[in-house]
Amino acid sequence: MSTLQKGTRGTNPGSVAVRVRRAPSILDLDGEAAVDHASAAPPEFFPDLNLDQVVGAAIADLDEFDLAPVYHRPLRSVDAVVYPQEVARDLEDADRFARVAAFADTMGTVRSRLDLSAKNTHTHQSPRWFLAAASVYVDAVLALTRVFTGDEIGSRGLRAAGEYLADYTASPAFMALQDDVRAVLTEIESLRYHMVVDGSSVRVGTPEGETDYGVAGHDGVHIGG
Repeated sequence: MSTLQKGTRGTNPGSVAVRVRRAPSILDLDGEAAVDHASAAPPEFFPDLNLDQVVGAAIADLDEFDLAPVYHRPLRSVDAVVYPQEVARDLEDADRFARVAAFADTMGTVRSRLDLSAKNTHTHQSPRWFLAAASVYVDAVLALTRVFTGDEIGSRGLRAAGEYLADYTASPAFMALQDDVRAVLTEIESLRYHMVVDGSSVRVGTPEGETDYGVAGHDGVHIGG
């Protein structure tokens, strides 16, 4: 599970951190989510059997997940083969699969917004992009938790993931992140301002025209475009 470490309030990075135990793997019976890439090179016989093409077709358009090393590792027991098959069987449920795919897509959005936050040097825009990422992240993790904690889950891999997510979302750090994000969004939604467009000039202020939010901001978040 990705860790969000930058503050949502103000411009102080590190004011919110979420750290929990290492996530379990839904593909590896040994429970290791990470793959040793140095020892996961394609076996020498793969090209002879055209297995390199099979793997390439299986993971086409999924480069961001770096799945190739998973297919290169040898499975040395029957149970090691059955373990990911159980997960695949659970994901044959169309609704469950769609929700997991939606989570993967959403995490792409989170990474994109975090990247925008990191690259943006504007005092207010950078934390605003981070807030946008954190808001989507919190909702996505809670949604995935509901998917993986249902009684109908049969695979060991998804049950382990559900237990991990239940602990993760109940942790004080995650709950603090969730509360902080919602508090800032509530404050932003309570703002009222108007825009005056005069040719190529745009002024943003309160309904009374007293404050330019493009200059003052609000709690470290820029409201103007």
